[in-house]
Amino acid sequence: MRSTSKLVAVTASLVLTTAFAGATARATTPSSGPVTQASTPLANTPPTGVAATTSVGTCHGLTGLASVKSDYVDPSDDSSAGLVANIPTAGANHDVRISIKGVAAPDGSFGTCTFSGDNTPGAGTYTVSKWTALLVSPATDCLGDTDTTEYPLNGKTTIQFTDGSRTQTYSQTTFGEGASHDLLEQSGVVTKGNGLGALFDNQVYYAPITKVAGKLVTDPKVSPYPGYEYDTATAAVCAGGSRTADARDLVVGDGTSGLTGEPAAGYAFHVGN
Repeated sequence: MRSTSKLVAVTASLVLTTAFAGATARATTPSSGPVTQASTPLANTPPTGVAATTSVGTCHGLTGLASVKSDYVDPSDDSSAGLVANIPTAGANHDVRISIKGVAAPDGSFGTCTFSGDNTPGAGTYTVSKWTALLVSPATDCLGDTDTTEYPLNGKTTIQFTDGSRTQTYSQTTFGEGASHDLLEQSGVVTKGNGLGALFDNQVYYAPITKVAGKLVTDPKVSPYPGYEYDTATAAVCAGGSRTADARDLVVGDGTSGLTGEPAAGYAFHVGN
């Protein structure tokens, strides 16, 4: 999934959501006649060829700060590049490593995860104590172009809970498209801990940020976290501009992007074929 703004972070990565339900309908004749099954199909019957799945969990409230590094050196300042746009040439791709560390919300929370179902390992609701993620790609940039030579971001996320348990996932990450250009779309599997074996989809927003000493969050549309503000110039280039840009720091999370207002659903775990 490509987008018009490909900056990242991840919270953690870091970031999860919803369930599916179904109901059956029955029709009966008067008591003297036989009981028959109504011809109306099941409400949750998937279309032909579409697999049925069962929700077994969600995660919400994860926000993280991300640092982007590359082996490629940005010629404009002779420093390790981040997620670039048009450097050194239009549409050029480079390797990236995105390290995400979860940060606390204004109320001090790091988010919550819920796992459900009789066969779900670690079923229950958990309070997140910290979370981290590492995503890597051998060749990508921050532009929302259609580029068949780019590689997706791959990596793992580890979410630790206050009771000492954890959930670890492995995912492939791509960038959103169109109006969702500032979203990261993840899909993968739980490899360790609570929810082990479940598949998941995760959607988090991401935006480039810059460090501003002493910056307070007086306006969430300007500053997503204390000490940072949105880098709107870099965001505009990555969203489709022709100039050059280099995003080295990002904010990621689920909920609503303070930069664009785009909603990000968060983690949604599921099982089924």
